[in-house]
Amino acid sequence: MREVKSLFIAISFALCLFLNYVFACTAIGLQYKDQSFAGKNHDWVNKDAVIVINPRGMANNAESAIHKNWSSKYGSITVNELEKGRVFPGVMAGINEEGLCVLGLWLGNAQYPSLPTKVIVPTKLLGKYFLDNAATVSEAIALAQKFDVQPSTLPDEDATQLAKTLDIDKNTLGDINLHLFIQDEKGDAAVFDYLDERLVIHSGESLPILVLTNNSYSDSCSFLKRLREFGGQEDLPGTFDSLPRFAKAAFALKVMPQSESKLGAVSNLFIALAYAQNPCPPTLWTAVFDLSSKTMYLRSIDNQQIRIVRLNKFDISEGKPSMFLSINNDLSGYVESEFTVLNKQL
Repeated sequence: MREVKSLFIAISFALCLFLNYVFACTAIGLQYKDQSFAGKNHDWVNKDAVIVINPRGMANNAESAIHKNWSSKYGSITVNELEKGRVFPGVMAGINEEGLCVLGLWLGNAQYPSLPTKVIVPTKLLGKYFLDNAATVSEAIALAQKFDVQPSTLPDEDATQLAKTLDIDKNTLGDINLHLFIQDEKGDAAVFDYLDERLVIHSGESLPILVLTNNSYSDSCSFLKRLREFGGQEDLPGTFDSLPRFAKAAFALKVMPQSESKLGAVSNLFIALAYAQNPCPPTLWTAVFDLSSKTMYLRSIDNQQIRIVRLNKFDISEGKPSMFLSINNDLSGYVESEFTVLNKQL
């Protein structure tokens, strides 16, 4: 019996490591003079995603009596997956009208409260909750103390594709386990890790490097100290799982030349994210956000031309419809005129 239990633990540990490789996203924050930028590689199995313009006043209805209800205080640009042809409510990356950027990344060993004592926000709505209700990192930190988080179920299409990729039972992939990288217009940043059933926040001096991948922030920084480029004895790794990507992104920030302009900062951030890209599964899209101008720059695996979306080109006042644009297009440059109304059927 002990041997069987040990084998189960070993298999579970190996699967967790493999999932952290498969859910291989990378987030990076950057400062240029007094302006802030943040970006994310999204490495995944589902290429179907849309850019969504979310107006103020949108209702987020609770799934049960213990889940939180709210209406959005701020409008935003977000990137969302499609699930069975409909927009999945989970936000993978986004920025709101106050310049708060939220990037969601997989954390395989995330543990949320098993006996929650507060109202619950499910993981699929976690990023959207902060975009809807916080203008700054300090506000997001204060809000995070007022609710508990519980995992949502992975979208069925994603679970089916991922199980096929890994050749495993899709029922073993059930939960969406996330941690967040958050940055605001003033340059303040935070990482929200959910470990051992509690929220662990890194910000200010406890967030010396504006990078996040798919390990906890503390484990990632501990790994970094082993490397020659950061005072250790080991070489920068050439592999692409979570800790090596954290190291590559941190190294890219360390050696990055001084930007000469805002567009130079955007370009530098794209280059740093490219350095930390994952080959398999590939980076499906990369988004860079200019937090000062509330602008998103996006390129995707099938269209490397950059598409630009400026939030101030949309009417996001309460009562206005949501707008959307698929990322699977051959457009380039400013694309605001290509958005159409997001109806309830999509």
